[in-house]
Amino acid sequence: MKIKIIGNSNTWFSRPNTNFVIDDKIIFDTPQSCTKFMWDNVDFSKIKLIIISHFHSDHFADLHIMLDICKKHNKSMTVIGPKNLFKKLKTLFKIFEHDYSKKYISKFLNIIEVKPNQTIKFENYQIDVFEMKHSCSPALGYRLQKTDCSKTVGFTGDTCWCDGLLELVKKSDILFADSSSLKKNNSHLCVEEILQLKKMFPQKLIYSVHVPDEILNRFNTKLSIPACQEVVNVE
Repeated sequence: MKIKIIGNSNTWFSRPNTNFVIDDKIIFDTPQSCTKFMWDNVDFSKIKLIIISHFHSDHFADLHIMLDICKKHNKSMTVIGPKNLFKKLKTLFKIFEHDYSKKYISKFLNIIEVKPNQTIKFENYQIDVFEMKHSCSPALGYRLQKTDCSKTVGFTGDTCWCDGLLELVKKSDILFADSSSLKKNNSHLCVEEILQLKKMFPQKLIYSVHVPDEILNRFNTKLSIPACQEVVNVE
């Protein structure tokens, strides 16, 4: 798998919000403005699947623009996300006064609403769904397994310490983990918890994303923080 880190930050900093493009065909999360950061280095005509972790704006807001991209290229995409994904997308169109676009959802987007412990097959990928714990409910993490790749890759989305997180770490060889906080809380993982995961699972490669500037500057030698536009190859 080839994983391109489009952004590694969150809403409050100048770096792009965290999202990924996998094998040039899968987008993980569609935060606000992500399409601008992908515009010159992603071939949208190749995108076949979008995965949504939860409905906060820095993970979801640009999904309505992806529908416009589908219309432009006259192609369909599959979108996987939590319960009420279809309803939330229609609400976005209403808020942004794009109600006329709702009629194109069923034409261009194959929406699949998933729940924890579910497995989805898409082409040569197996996608396993995990329950995360975040201030937004539902919040999901995902593990991707590709038939021609020996290693599995997990994406936490946003989460605090929870059973679903530990299960995702156990079942993934490589993890892209929310690392937003300096102190323990009930919404995001903190630096101490990421370092604890590294000690608990020394054989795993854990990348920190969704990282604020202070953590980037203070802990860049202790955490594995991929740069924006960096490509991680998984074999």
